[in-house]
Amino acid sequence: MKKDLSHEDLSEVFQLQHALLFTLINIVENRDGETGEHARRTATFVTIIADELSKKGVYKEQLTEEYIDELYYVAPLHDIGKISTPDAILNKPDRLTKEEFYEMKEHTIHGGDIIQNIIDNLSPTSRFIPSLQIAKDIAMYHHEKWDGSGYPLHLKGEEIPLSARIMAVADVFDALTSKRCYKKRLSTKEATSFIKKESGHSFDPFVVNAFLNCVDDLVTC
Repeated sequence: MKKDLSHEDLSEVFQLQHALLFTLINIVENRDGETGEHARRTATFVTIIADELSKKGVYKEQLTEEYIDELYYVAPLHDIGKISTPDAILNKPDRLTKEEFYEMKEHTIHGGDIIQNIIDNLSPTSRFIPSLQIAKDIAMYHHEKWDGSGYPLHLKGEEIPLSARIMAVADVFDALTSKRCYKKRLSTKEATSFIKKESGHSFDPFVVNAFLNCVDDLVTC
């Protein structure tokens, strides 16, 4: 007969899940010169931005304490689809060709498919499905843009899941302020100015306002 897990057992399960998650993310990010720090930083960033939105009463119905906790744990999966992207594209030091950029963009679809496959192999009553659905939304839609010019589905405004709209700001801020093989890092001031300029175009204006209110906290993470 199957026994319910104790609180201690559940805690160990979640610790194991988290350890396996970051091991998987490290495997993916090591392929393009990252070490998992991008995943850790953006997970922290989305949590801080979501907390700021919640404090201001924005999207308060969705941004419960439990939802924000789930964001932190699943946000590192946002680029899991890059496991299907060729090394020659991930590590190319020059500008991508049109064809290469198209293939790079496919990581959003691959990421959604990978997480959906996990969902499909769980019991329909699994306690992990809501968290994994958030993870799927982030993986698939964090490159969508508020004005509909993003990818992969050209979603617009609140058609884009809130989790992905928050990740979009966190991901771009970290990318801009990090050195990559194909670019130099920008200063915090330059990156913040870019995100502010893209409010209402690339990014949800409410999320940008929250970001601007807490950017000093992001820098000290």
